[in-house]
Amino acid sequence: MKSPVQSDVLSGSDVSIGRASPTLRFAVALLAGAGTLSAGVLWLIHRDVVPAESAVVVLLVVVVGLTVSLVRLRGRYVVASAATQLARDASRHRDFYAALSHTNRAILHSTTREALFEAVCGAAVDYGHIRLAWIGTLDETGLWIESRTARGGAGDDYPRIRVSVDPSNPESAGFAAAAIHQGRCQIVNDILAEPRLTRWHQDARMVGVRSMAVFPLREGDRAIGILTLHGHEAGFFTDALTGLLWEMADAVSYGLTNLRHAAAQASARQALADSDEKFRQLTTTIPGVFWTAGADGRVNYVSARYASLVGRSPERLVRDWRDWLRAVHRDDRLQVLQQIRAATDGIVDHEFRVVVDGAVRWIRNRSFAVTGAGGRLMLITGMAEEITERKQNEEQLERMARYDQLTGLSNRALFYDRLQHTIVRVRRSDRVAALVFLDLDHFKRINDTLGHAIGDRVLQEVATRLQKRLRAGDTVARLSGDEFAVILADLATADDAATVGRALLDDLDKAFLCEGHELFPSASAGITVIPADGDTPEVLLKNADTAMYRAKEAGRNTFRFFEPVMHARALERMSMEGQLRRALDRDEFLLHYQPKVDLISGAVVGMEALLRWRHPERGLVSPVDFIPLLEDNGLIVPVGEWVLGQACRQAMAWRQEDLLPEGGISVNVSGRQLQEPDAAHRLVQVVADSGVDPRLIELEITETVLMRNADHTEGILQALKDVGLRLSIDDFGTGYSSLAYLKRFPLDALKIDRSFVRDITTDAEDALITRAIISIAKSLRLASVAEGVETDAQRAFLAAAGCDVMQGYLFSRPLTTEDCTAMLAAGRGLGRAERDTAGAHTLLVVDDDVSILSLVQRTLRHEGYRILTTADPGQVLELMATHEVGVILADHRMPGTSGVELLRRVRSLYPDTVRLIMSGSADGTAATEAINQGEVYKFILKPWDNTELRSALRDAFSHRALRDENLTLKGRLQQLEATIAGPRPLEQARLSDAL
Repeated sequence: MKSPVQSDVLSGSDVSIGRASPTLRFAVALLAGAGTLSAGVLWLIHRDVVPAESAVVVLLVVVVGLTVSLVRLRGRYVVASAATQLARDASRHRDFYAALSHTNRAILHSTTREALFEAVCGAAVDYGHIRLAWIGTLDETGLWIESRTARGGAGDDYPRIRVSVDPSNPESAGFAAAAIHQGRCQIVNDILAEPRLTRWHQDARMVGVRSMAVFPLREGDRAIGILTLHGHEAGFFTDALTGLLWEMADAVSYGLTNLRHAAAQASARQALADSDEKFRQLTTTIPGVFWTAGADGRVNYVSARYASLVGRSPERLVRDWRDWLRAVHRDDRLQVLQQIRAATDGIVDHEFRVVVDGAVRWIRNRSFAVTGAGGRLMLITGMAEEITERKQNEEQLERMARYDQLTGLSNRALFYDRLQHTIVRVRRSDRVAALVFLDLDHFKRINDTLGHAIGDRVLQEVATRLQKRLRAGDTVARLSGDEFAVILADLATADDAATVGRALLDDLDKAFLCEGHELFPSASAGITVIPADGDTPEVLLKNADTAMYRAKEAGRNTFRFFEPVMHARALERMSMEGQLRRALDRDEFLLHYQPKVDLISGAVVGMEALLRWRHPERGLVSPVDFIPLLEDNGLIVPVGEWVLGQACRQAMAWRQEDLLPEGGISVNVSGRQLQEPDAAHRLVQVVADSGVDPRLIELEITETVLMRNADHTEGILQALKDVGLRLSIDDFGTGYSSLAYLKRFPLDALKIDRSFVRDITTDAEDALITRAIISIAKSLRLASVAEGVETDAQRAFLAAAGCDVMQGYLFSRPLTTEDCTAMLAAGRGLGRAERDTAGAHTLLVVDDDVSILSLVQRTLRHEGYRILTTADPGQVLELMATHEVGVILADHRMPGTSGVELLRRVRSLYPDTVRLIMSGSADGTAATEAINQGEVYKFILKPWDNTELRSALRDAFSHRALRDENLTLKGRLQQLEATIAGPRPLEQARLSDAL
């Protein structure tokens, strides 16, 4: 770029004849006259009028005289013209200095580009006598200049001007593009003489401009536009004036740069303000406490939640960063300080406790280092949050994972861990330790006769007695069911184990009362000595278990030390395995049949074939003793095929006698059978060889086997289904079924495992699982079969839940072929289920005081309710299983349980029953809490006002009626929606298969 006073003068002249002075015009006339005179003299000479010598002399004299006169006139004109020009330039410079001053003032006061442009153009026109001034800036593309501001003649037309600066555009060869690209001013001192402006000549004459100067404008280092000035005469832009205009353009560029910087600063300030606001909102909405500290560790900011989390002032923490340590639990302070001091990089992640208003809270505090250039620590930011609930959950999960939920003792996992530590410790010392394995005697009898609630109380009492007898360093665990194990650590001799074992058994053999029953939870025990009887937990526990069984064989309520001779049992097992291999050839196997009964009608609808072994010496051997051996050695495959063939032949025999139930016979299929390469073919062939209709045979496959290799199993099941065999899942609920696979299997029924049915009327979890299985079966259009039904209450519950079929001791144990034939011929059934369904008007009153029960009946005798009463809370769930109860009214305080706890169990099993509680104490905190939690509908205080009691019960029955009506309407709505939507995909698929 040239210096500010330099420019590119493209065209123009210094003078204009048309505007010359009179003196100059006179001189020109003289010169013209002299030329005429000379021509006349030459003519006279030519005509010989005068001698040539005289004429030449005269002509020379005239020319010389005229020349002298002309030189004098020219001198006077030049002097006069220079003086005039100097005066004019001086005035013009003064005006432009004034324009420059106004420009500088505009730069100081303008806050926008537009205002600056207006002021600059106005100053150039008003003070610099510029004919026309306009400013244009590059558009977004950077290829066109668009006019932004124009002042002077025809200034109103300039906002519409667009000038190309695109190098590829032929129209961009003008002066604006040159100024932008070259960064130099462009001067045209005679527009009319410039050929590149030919198309603008007419406009220039109309506007009255003859000269032009174009100056680039910049923001920083970037060209952003041009300042264009037009003079009214040619030669307007002298070098001196151009220098001043460069100063003006530079000033405008400086102002534009400042405006950009000011805008950037304003934007930065706004962004900072927005960031501060967002930061404030963030720190007030996040659940934890946000804080920052300097590199020295002193806190300089903490969010407002600090006060509620730690119970101390945020302002005080900023003043003294150690203030929060005063809230830290005294047992954690030293550890917290050590962790902070050890974190030289400022990064900390630790958990500790604080005490707030006497309550202990867990806090997790994490900090993060903010580093600058060279990795230098600049700032520390952190987040503190309360994790009390998480800690409590972790402790609960840890306890659940390592401790038995019923007794609070160590569970199997923790027991194995401690036993392993005991083994290691014994190896390092000369002492011994012992493992005592205990199994309660006849515990199943307690469960079967008194129920599992009392059975659980027995287990808890056993745990308490064992713990009281043992030392602090010993360990007692509940391994499963009624099995317990004890580690006696640090014994002097093995005889000490015998002493402790006898004492433990004596403690357990003492009677205790439970809900009016005198119980003796005696046990049998097996003892192994560590390390003599094994060096691993598995071996020690196995040997102790073996010794325990020897104790039971010895008469129970005693103990036995493990002895190598006890391995004879293992030898016996091997002997039984050999005998099993010959049992099939010797025709020692036989089948028993257990009837399946329709839950509603009570009619026999099917049979299940069950394998039995008639040992020549031991008689009938329990399937529990020999079927696992068949599975282990693979004999289950030929034995399973024998069972299927025998069942098919029996079905044919009963069919011919018209005794076979419509459901036919079901046969269990082992997982080993399905693992055979041609499993489907072999099973189909057995059925075909018998000649029975395949539709009369149902194959039962356990859930675990079904899911072991779902894709492979699906193909086998489909092949079996294709020939007409019916299929069901046995022991459903004990495995890990995938519903995605379940709906793909061609099944006919789901069998609910007996472990759920056993406690179905007393255990809410078992009840929920059973209902869920029945619901799954219905949704998949499968029949549901419940195993192990032994009581009328279980049957009533299952029938109410929608189960289809049951089998169990309630109707019949497994029968021999002869007995089963006689039963079928007699047409014996269970009888139709008669569950009371008058739930809308049935009231169940529970109170251990019989007089209260009588009083309630008298008070409500005219209310039209059907009233059931019981003084035994243990009978409540049995009654509700056989009677649909609309409202239950229970006393708050009863022996062995509370009304709240009883109603909580009722709610789990029968959520539609409205629950009320009554108490003789006004302090009903537990009952009030139960009401607030929705477990109890109302609380009635004894002695009650009869009117209030009747009103409360009317409200309860109305509440039940409204709920029943809502459920009915909901069911109708669902049926209507289903009708409108048409058959579901599963129904369509089944319909398609049927067609």
